[in-house]
Formats: sequence, C-alpha cells, structure tokens
Amino acid sequence: MIAKLAGLLDQVTSDGAVVDVGGVGYLVFCSTRTTTQLPPPGGPARLLIETHVREDHIHLYGFIDAVERDWFRLLTTVQGVGARLALALLSAVSPDQLALAILSQDKATLARADGVEWAFIDTPPNMSGMATDAMSEATLVVIPVRLAVFDLAAVKETIDFARQSKKPFALVINAVPARRDNTESPFVTQVREVLAGLNVPVWAGQITHRTIYSMSLEYGEGAREYDADSPAAAEIAALWGLVTHDLRIAWRRLHQSESPTRLSRDLMVRAIAYRMQERVHGGLAPVTKRKLHSLVAEIEAKGVEAFDPGIVLKPGARLVREWAGKTHTVVVLENGFDYDGDRYPSLSKIAARITGAHWSGPRFFGIRKMTSRPAVAAEVSHE
Repeated sequence: MIAKLAGLLDQVTSDGAVVDVGGVGYLVFCSTRTTTQLPPPGGPARLLIETHVREDHIHLYGFIDAVERDWFRLLTTVQGVGARLALALLSAVSPDQLALAILSQDKATLARADGVEWAFIDTPPNMSGMATDAMSEATLVVIPVRLAVFDLAAVKETIDFARQSKKPFALVINAVPARRDNTESPFVTQVREVLAGLNVPVWAGQITHRTIYSMSLEYGEGAREYDADSPAAAEIAALWGLVTHDLRIAWRRLHQSESPTRLSRDLMVRAIAYRMQERVHGGLAPVTKRKLHSLVAEIEAKGVEAFDPGIVLKPGARLVREWAGKTHTVVVLENGFDYDGDRYPSLSKIAARITGAHWSGPRFFGIRKMTSRPAVAAEVSHE
C-alpha cells in the first residue's frame, strides 16, 4: 500500500500528474485543486496517496494535503460515490466550501462538479427529497420506466413533478430484452403502446437489463466510464444521440429554423425551455430587444475588443476622490450610495454636495462608463 510519493514532477495530465520517484514514473489521479498547487515540471513534488486495487488495475489518487485526502476518504464511503466522482467534487469546490455546502444543503454548489455522469437506474416508488432535489437542479429529466402497474403509477407521479417544475422531460424504456438484428422485442412494442396513452414524449431507444449498470454504480461511475466498449456504454451513447436528435426537432418547431451546429446539448435545452416559457409568459420588452440588437451591431462593426461594458459596482465597493485637499469616500449600497453617513440615490448628488456645483457623478469619481447592475466589486480612486 502506497501512502506517500515524494520525487520530481514529470508532467501534469488532464486528470492528474506523473511523479518521478527514483526513475520510476507513477501516474497519480488528482483534483484540479491539487494539480494547480504542484511545481513546474522538474520541481520537487510531494503527494499523499490513496491506493485503490481492483481486479484489472491499481489506481493511485494523490492529494496536496491531509484535509483533501480525508474528504476523499469520507466521500467514497457514500453509496454511489466512487473515486472519480469524489475527485470531481473536490475539483469543483474546496473542502471548506464542500463542508459548508453539505451543511446548508446548497445543491447548486454541489452540482458544479464537472464531467460527472449521473444515472437514474429506476423510478422511485415515491417522490423522495433526493429525487425532487435532483430534478429541480436538472436541465433535462430522463425518466426510465418498465411495464408494471407499480412502476407506471410511480412514473405518473414523477411526470407530474417534472411538469410542476417546468422541466423538459421524456421517458425511456428500461430493463427490457435486448434488440435482435436491430429489431426490438414484441414486449418493448407493447410497452410503447401503453406509454402512448400517457401523452408524454418517449424516446425510440431503450435501456436493456444489464448487470454492468449496477456494477458501475458500485464504483460511482457511469457505464461509459466503467467500460467504454460494453454494450451498456453503446446504449447510453445511443440514448444521448436520440436526446440531441429530438432536441433539434423541438428547436425547429419553436424557432422555425435549424439549431446552431456547435450549440451544446445543455445550452440547447436551456434555449428551448426559455422559448417555451416565452410563449406562455411573454418575451423581452421592446426596449430591451432594441438595446440587445444595438449591442450586437456594435460588436459586429467594431469587434469584441471595442466593446466596453463599463465598470459594474457591487454593494460594499468604495469610491475614493481627492477634492480641495480632503479625501472623500463613498460606499456602494444595494440601492444607492453612502457618503458621510447619509444615503444618496446617485453619485451626482454626492458630487454636488462635495463641490457645490453640478457634476456628473460617475465622471467626478473617475468612472468613464458605469452600468447600473451591481456585480463586480471595485475601488476607484481619482486625484
């Protein structure tokens, strides 16, 4: 069992690093938090190691400190969380942020884990908190279903929640016999006929009952990650291919045009969902549309480099101005500005108080161009 490696950094890979110890290169899987703290190639590197042994390989997982290693150990004790998922979580958020997110049930922070493949193996018999939380965070809900009275009842409940959450969804037939000569079994055809009565979208693909799905979950991995050459991996790839195909059909129906070829699946889902909401609740105001069109025209004419969105202020930012031998400090508030203990709706009123004359507030404080949306903290000084 290897617990620590100390040597020279040979190279940093997309998912870890190679450490040269006495002429032997060890491939170590790491979070981005660890790899970004490693020295340049050739420099001394020291990593704490967790060794995972499987029948077909031995994997080493490296950590820059004991805190991250201990969190990795804790995460991998959770059912369905394997080593790769644990590293993805630790890459997305720091250990301190992860602890806070878990305590506060901050689903958005936990959902930032990149490159993670989630799989719902079965429809829950009731809408548990875990299922509703997952659906609330999803951009697209895929609901597996089998032809059984109990399962169909559970699926109807899941469909109702997806509709209430205004989430795009579709059913996929699950745990059925495999295709033969590219022809689905009569049983699958029967399932499709029953599902047609629910008046919901059903994709043409299917998920066959395969042992590899449950085996991959034991390691917290997706089927394609567990065994990329397996029939199960091919089924998942085909399913996502069907998802993309159906999304492009939905795009054509809603936008009356072809979807952009380089648009990702996630952005396509968001654009389709926005268009559906726009049809029900109305779109952008005409003045907003005109502003957007003028910005696009400006960028097309002058290029992105010429586009200056201006300085955007966040509550808490300080604006400092030297005038008549005195330093004047303004604090940005949520709705206005604080100067000398008084609240003002605009910088121009503060400039008038300081100088006794009419001034453009942003210009007085040295801000060439300012937007009204608070977003980025800034301290601006002008003498």
